[in-house]
Amino acid sequence: MKRILILLLALMPFAAKAQMTVDHDYKIVTWNKVYETDMTQDEILQHILAYGYLDDVVTHGNMIAGDIPPVLLNYEAAGYSRMKVALYLSNDRFTGRIIIRFKEGRYMAEAVALRFGAMPLYEGYGEYAFDITAKLVTEHLERLTTFYPVSQDW
Repeated sequence: MKRILILLLALMPFAAKAQMTVDHDYKIVTWNKVYETDMTQDEILQHILAYGYLDDVVTHGNMIAGDIPPVLLNYEAAGYSRMKVALYLSNDRFTGRIIIRFKEGRYMAEAVALRFGAMPLYEGYGEYAFDITAKLVTEHLERLTTFYPVSQDW
């Protein structure tokens, strides 16, 4: 019986703390994720500045905010062809703003003002292949907001 319980617990999916939210009242799409960390706010700020993850970075209290540098999301590397993705995904650069807020032992990254070129991401909601766009945007945002301590052995 104990083995069955352990097996069931091991196979139980864990709730992800990342989500993309569509607000139809304000016609916006936002994304947020909570990360556990041993890094300090200053260490994460150094990482962001050193590797150029964000442009126009500002800090205030327990917050770091910056603009996502415009980037063409690589849908081909993800296994999709140009015919399987939305036109804005294949033709325009993705950008937005990231806000990172810190609490003891964790931080929450929030992405707002998400857009492709001049088109807000909300305009693509419900259109052709939005699920693919959401997946690629989420993967990109997670890459930008996941930080690891830099080795001090050098």
